[in-house]
Order: sequence, then structure tokens, then C-alpha cells
Amino acid sequence: MLLGALLVFLALQHGGYYPESWGLPTAACAWLVALTALLGRRQRLQRFELLQLTALTLLGAVALFSAAWAPGGLGSALPQAQLIALYVAVLAAVLTLVRCATHALTAIWGSLVVVSLVALGTRLFPGGGVRDDASGNNRLYEPLGYWNSLGLWAAMGLCLGVVLAARVRSPVLRAAAAASTVPCAGALYFTFSRGAWVALAVGLLVALALDPRRLGLVAWLGVIAPWPGAAVLLASRSHALTSAQPVLSEARSDGRSLALEFLALAVAAALVVASLARAERRVRVPLGARQAFARILAALCLLVLAGGVLRFGAPWTMVDRAAHRFAAPPPSSTADLNARLFDASGSFRIDLWSVAWQDAGRHPLFGSGAGSYASKWLQNRPLALDADNAHSQYLETLAELGPLGLALLLTALGAPVVAAWRARRHPLAAGATAAYVAFLVHAGADWDWQLAAVSLAGLGCGAALLIMARRSHSSRPSTPARILPIAAGIAFSGFALWSLHGAYPLGQARNAIDNGDWAAAESHAAQAAARVGGFSALPWQLLGEAQTARREPAAARASLRVAVARDPAAWQAWYDLAQVAKGAERRKATAKALALNPLDLETLKLARLLGGNPLK
Repeated sequence: MLLGALLVFLALQHGGYYPESWGLPTAACAWLVALTALLGRRQRLQRFELLQLTALTLLGAVALFSAAWAPGGLGSALPQAQLIALYVAVLAAVLTLVRCATHALTAIWGSLVVVSLVALGTRLFPGGGVRDDASGNNRLYEPLGYWNSLGLWAAMGLCLGVVLAARVRSPVLRAAAAASTVPCAGALYFTFSRGAWVALAVGLLVALALDPRRLGLVAWLGVIAPWPGAAVLLASRSHALTSAQPVLSEARSDGRSLALEFLALAVAAALVVASLARAERRVRVPLGARQAFARILAALCLLVLAGGVLRFGAPWTMVDRAAHRFAAPPPSSTADLNARLFDASGSFRIDLWSVAWQDAGRHPLFGSGAGSYASKWLQNRPLALDADNAHSQYLETLAELGPLGLALLLTALGAPVVAAWRARRHPLAAGATAAYVAFLVHAGADWDWQLAAVSLAGLGCGAALLIMARRSHSSRPSTPARILPIAAGIAFSGFALWSLHGAYPLGQARNAIDNGDWAAAESHAAQAAARVGGFSALPWQLLGEAQTARREPAAARASLRVAVARDPAAWQAWYDLAQVAKGAERRKATAKALALNPLDLETLKLARLLGGNPLK
């Protein structure tokens, strides 16, 4: 239950994107590990569990050490290490305290469903204005703050919901799991995330391939899938809820009607699964019937493959077409968001990946340093698209931390994949595998890693696979084996609380700036600068922005000079300095900002205003 509560807490904190939401969970989980080890009740970790925790810990150490060569120094490397510390602490607590994988998966599933319901509620019951994303495309994105990651969140909920409904013993839990597939499917659909649907399909296919009782799971999938499928069909027919520019009155009317239809579908799914679950205990399907079912499934798969070849051509032709469509830019505008799901454009991901790959080529041994991709993208981007991440955790890790960092990441993420094979006979292994593989696939094409709630939900499913794969259970480790987790727990909690000491006022300053409260922003930014300003440029930059807004140019210049000294690659700080500086300093700051971000229109205008020729 604590794991589920943590996931909900982080999800409601903008998905756990900002560092101020990481410190307390990291410290709490670290203290739990230390306390259980001190009391001698810690579960002895096994080989793959230790491998994952060790690889993640080393990855965090490499990220922290990369401050020696990262453009932003410790200021850019520290948040990456803080995030990894959170993942290590939570995974260590789960692997140490949880002995039943079913309990862990049930807690994760519950958190996924709760947040999906919250997200769906913002669509079906809009308030004073229709909730839409920052680009105005009316894609569901709250409370995580990013539509594609919310789509993955709901997709993982679907994976676990289907398998829980098919495999657990409790009739009440089976009925609830079946009912949960309806809101999860609705939330997934309204994100209009193509990547989340692909991740869901890949996850389910891998799980079916691994599951020894795949025929039974396919049969249950056939029973459960029509209800979320009907929810998706009904959602797609609402013009107001699938329009890029909806009318509020129509959205409210359609939302109320769709909510009642979703409720009816959820109740029907629960009743059908509960009834069939009772019958399952009394009826044994003959071997001949199972074999006939297998033949029918094989024939259907062959028909689908043949139809695909006839419709789209040979497999290599399909791959070539898909590659071209993926590389093409997305449509300039789409009034009907339903059409977006059938557009194969990668939304400029090729460009994002190319910059990461080129940066990895320029720094082949150790990478360019943790947190450096944002500045590398601004400096080398081929189009005026804002991005802080490479939209692929694997490529971004390679670019920032080199082959060693990527190897550590793949080792940490690969341990549960190996465990999935060993645990494949566990009743819920298919659900955990489907959700975990969906997370791995989606992380290769998006920035889910930076959203702590999403990553911990995926990593939690991986931890459940590790627990399922345990060969023995020992609750009384030896005295030497207790010393390491106690020391690690104290070290991690100390690191987390120290980092929270600086992250909290920084977050307060950022919130104050978003709200236009410049006096509070200046106060909080000054507090953050006093705590972490010795190595980070961000508090000085925020302080300078607040002072500029409060018409304190001299103070703003002083703060921004410190910011650019701390991080010479901080484009925003150079641009802010150019706004308040005078004479030669202003020209230098403008030239530096333009070199760091050549495609920024505002910087180009400022350069022209100063009489330069920035296009030369």
C-alpha cells in the first residue's frame, strides 16, 4: 500500500518531475531499508536484485562524477543523481520489504487506476475551461503534465488490470480489475498518444509469448477486451471531446453522457468476469477443445499477416514506408484528434535523436556530462523546436554518460527481463512483464525517465518480476550483511535531505515566477542561491529574472553575472543578462546567447537591434 500511495503522491506532484518532490520519498525509503536491516528482518537480496541496485547506484555515481566535465557542472549533474537516488531507494525498499509480488502489483495497479480516473475526470467533467495541454491541442495530460507519459501510465494500468482479472483468486479483486480497464482505456484514448498504444501492444505480445498458459490468457483477453474496446469506440465518437478546439458546453454534455456509458461498461465487465470466474472453478476445458482453439488462433494470425501483405505489400516494403512516414513532419494542424492516432509521423524525433547521436560521437568515451542534452539541442538543433530531453532515455544516456553509462542503464533495466523468464509460471508474471516491457519500449521514444511517478510504476513492475523469480527466502541475514544496507540507508537519506534543502526554495521560486509573484520569487531564489548557489546557475538566474521584473537592473546584472559564471552554457542566463546589461557587456551577452541558441527569434531580434549581422 505504501508503494501505491507513493506513486499517487508523485503523480499528483506534476508526475514527480521537479527535484523538490524527490527528497522526502528518497529519505523515507532509505530509512526503511536501514531500519529493517537494523532489526534483522530484511529479506536477503538475490543475485539479479543486487545487480539492478548496484548498476543503478553506479549510474548515479557516474552522473554525479560527470559534473567534472558537464557544461553546467554540478548544477546540471546533481538533479540527475538525485533522481537516480530516488529510484534506488524505492527499489531497495520494495525488494527488501515485499515478499509477495501479488501485493506489490496490486498496489501499483491501484495507483495506476486512481490517477487514470483523476485524469479522465478532467476530460469528462471540465470546469471553467476545457482542460488542454500547453500547445492547445486538447490532449489529456493532467495530472502528470505530459500526455504521452499519461498514455503509458494508463497502458500499464490496462496490462495489470487484464491479468489481475484473469488470474487472481479473489472474485472481488477480479471484478474490480475488469472494471478498471474501462477508465484506463478511456484515459489512454484521450491522450491521443500513438507511442502508448504501440508500447501496450508490444508489452502484451511479449507477455503472451512468455506465458506458458497463453491460451487461457488469450481466452480471458477475449472476454475482457470488448469492454475497454467499446469505451474507446464511444470516446472516439464524441466530437466535442476529440476536437482540438472544443466548445465548453458541448464538452460538458458529451462528458456527462460518456461518464454514464463508461460506468455501465465497467459494471458489465465486472459482472461478466465475476460470473465466468465462478464457472472457471467448476468447468475443465478438454484437451481437444484447447487444441482446436490453438489452431483457430494460429489460422487467424496467418489470415491477419496475409491480409497485411496484400494490403500494404511485403514486410520490407512496409518497413520502408513506415520509416519514411516516421521521418516526415507531423500535420500542421488537426481539428479532429482521432486522425492523429493514424498519423505515423515521429514528430521530429529523428532530429532529436540525431543531435544526441552526434553528441555521443563527439564525446565517445565519457559523454558530454549529465544534464547536458538541453544545451546541446539548443546549440545544434536543425529546427526551432524546444526540447529538454532527447525523447529516448537510451540515446540520451549514451550522449551524456557515454558507453559506460548506457551499459549500466541497460544492466539495471535488463535484470527484470531475465527474471521474467524465470518467473514466467507465476500467475501474474504476464501482467508484470507486459507493463514492464511497455515501459521499456516507451522510454526508448520519450522522456518518461524524468517523470519519477511513471518510471517508478514501471520499475515497480520490474521489481515484482524479481520477487517472483526468487528461488529461496531468507529473512535473517548475517550481521555483516546488515551493515551495508544500514550505511547505505543513512548515506542516501543524508544525500536526499541535503539536496531537498536546496531544491525546495528553488521550486518555490519557480512557482512564484509562474504565478507572477515577483517579490516572493526574489525571496525564494535568494534563499536557494544562499544554499546551492555555490555550484548551480539556476537560483542566480531565477533571482536575476525576479529582480529584472521588479525593476532592479543593477541587482539583476550582478545575479546574472554569477549565473553565467557558474554555467557558461546556460543560454537563458546569457539572454537575461543581455536584457539588463549595457554597452560592451550587452553585446557580449547577446553574442554568447546567439551562439548557444542560434535559432531563437528573440535573440536574433536583439542582435539586429544592436547592429550586428547574426546571419553571417
